[in-house]
Amino acid sequence: MTLANFTTATVNHTYNGATIETVTYIQGVSGQTSTATESFTGTTGTYDIITRYNGKTASGVTYTISVNSATVDSWETSQRNGGDYTNPVNIDTHTSSKVTLNTGDTVKLTAASASETPRVDKITIQPYAGPPTSALTIDSPNATLNDGFNWGKNRALGMTFYPGNPMLGHEPEWWRLTDSTHTTMVPGYWGSYVNREAFYNRDIAHQSDGARGLGRGWGRSGW
Repeated sequence: MTLANFTTATVNHTYNGATIETVTYIQGVSGQTSTATESFTGTTGTYDIITRYNGKTASGVTYTISVNSATVDSWETSQRNGGDYTNPVNIDTHTSSKVTLNTGDTVKLTAASASETPRVDKITIQPYAGPPTSALTIDSPNATLNDGFNWGKNRALGMTFYPGNPMLGHEPEWWRLTDSTHTTMVPGYWGSYVNREAFYNRDIAHQSDGARGLGRGWGRSGW
């Protein structure tokens, strides 16, 4: 990887006074623009590019992914609640989904800083996953029942983690922080209310039968 205006720095992520992960970031400069460039050596195909970064300030850094100088995605950091970059609460991910890559393509990450230091520790390129599907159907003479079933089915499928899902932004890092060798995004099912940051036995009990019927399996982070 070729770096411009990026250096490297090793950081201990601490939570409640304990180190839970040690990572090496490519670290930019506040108020400046940094780039990281690499040639794609994989097989020609369609991919998800998952960028894991550390940022606390809304719009503090604008990140752009380009392929052969053509922009394929751009996003800004969001407001996070950790005290500083050593707090894992400030870790975030962004998926640039369904990107066509050919062997030898130049993939570039650009970090344009407005007010904070860009920090990126993983850029994962993995085959495009796409949204989940289910063959589960209902055939009833009651149109209201059919509509309700289909709404519930689509709503439940929308609660599945997969690269590119808009809700897949913050929470995935919490259940893989302690496994620094985990390089791919494992699908999982959100068995809770969407405004919660934890899983509850009651929520799982209410939703697990429906999830199994849709082929989502059992448990909090597996299919």
